[in-house]
Amino acid sequence: MAASGTASSETPSPAGRPVPTPPCVIGLVGGVASGKSTVARLFDEAGFVVLDADREARAVLEAAALRPWLIRNFGDEVQVSTPEGPRVDRRLIADRVFRDAALRRRLEQRVHPAVAKALRRGLVEARGASRSAVLDVPLLLESGYAELCDYILFIEVGDDERQRRAVARGMDIEDWKRREAAQLSLDEKRRRADRIVPNEAGVEAARTAIADLLVLAV
Repeated sequence: MAASGTASSETPSPAGRPVPTPPCVIGLVGGVASGKSTVARLFDEAGFVVLDADREARAVLEAAALRPWLIRNFGDEVQVSTPEGPRVDRRLIADRVFRDAALRRRLEQRVHPAVAKALRRGLVEARGASRSAVLDVPLLLESGYAELCDYILFIEVGDDERQRRAVARGMDIEDWKRREAAQLSLDEKRRRADRIVPNEAGVEAARTAIADLLVLAV
């Protein structure tokens, strides 16, 4: 159950829990490659402010100020040439940090504060505009962002399908397993969510499952 007390006690959700009163903050959780970004796009299309931690993290990683630190810790190969200019090889970084916990912690100390600042600023701006927001944060429960949410959705997809999706996007199975092991268990995520959203039968099934929430944009 989400921590905020802004939910209405009058309108029950399909799962039996009350839906929040707008403007509200909805958090997304699920296993690796469950399609949280797909569900976030549905909220974006409905008019929600979508705050994407991965997008903010990419901006921090690509910032010139962090480049010398990345080269010292990941080597010259972390910087690759592209037609648009030098870019950071985020796949190399992800592979290294999920194999090296100490390196991951050092990187998080550099990146997470800036991401947290950007997400909180986005929430303040959404609140000031009386708009509902969605937090798409990979470690939403582990990082304490659940405290900022009025309602939490668990995006449900079976392991086999999530593995298939992960491989299709270029992730190998061992990498998928490492990322999964670095997060809370799926059972714990389900337990702490306000609603389970099926996302294996296509985007329209997911849209139907959250139809009553999509109208809460403003």
